[in-house]
Amino acid sequence: MSKPAFIHPKAQIWGKVEIGKDTVIEPFCVIHGPATIGKNNLIQAGTVIGSPAEHRTKKTGLSVIIGDDNIIGANSVITGATDIHPTTIGDGNLLMAGIHISHDCVIGNDNTFSHKVILAGECVVMDNVNMGSGSMAHQKTVIGSNAMVGMGSVLTKDVFPYLLVCGNPAKFHKINIHRLKGYRWSDDNSTNIIKFNELITKQNGDIIFEIKRFHEVCGKRGMQRIIYFEEGVYGSK
Repeated sequence: MSKPAFIHPKAQIWGKVEIGKDTVIEPFCVIHGPATIGKNNLIQAGTVIGSPAEHRTKKTGLSVIIGDDNIIGANSVITGATDIHPTTIGDGNLLMAGIHISHDCVIGNDNTFSHKVILAGECVVMDNVNMGSGSMAHQKTVIGSNAMVGMGSVLTKDVFPYLLVCGNPAKFHKINIHRLKGYRWSDDNSTNIIKFNELITKQNGDIIFEIKRFHEVCGKRGMQRIIYFEEGVYGSK
């Protein structure tokens, strides 16, 4: 049976904030409206949602929208949006303690952010992405679905779907085969790169779907702005 949202007496709600059923707001959280938070979320102690956008020239103008079934760890910060679109978090995400999501970011569904992940403004994280502890992304970075970012990595370019990247600046490490079950992957990364390219060439439905979504978000920023799985293999002229 669903229950009304539980808001701890020591949490603070400012302005117009809508909170769905079965959502729990723990003590010392601060939520600035306008904000919409869906059903069955756990917002852990000390988290701040909707704080002013960290931007020198733009004021906070739009809201924060959070979907259903998310866990947002203690002492996290999700800032309000400017005039682009609401700062948005989808459904089923696990965002561990101390994460920081800046203005106008869009987080998809079923992502996992380990502790202390930082996203600068206007980043897009698609679906089923795993970001390791302490990793961070430059403003306007796009991370494709089913990618993995190693802990402590610094993203200065967009990340192609299904890749594992790491380092400062982050570079391609290997294919994220854990998100591609059933294709008899090898322990040899070079072999997996060839097979991944073959799946793209053969128009594998799931992979092509995610690649198209990724490029729709990236727009026309060019190959030099994207971490591919091997230079010159995908998208070469």
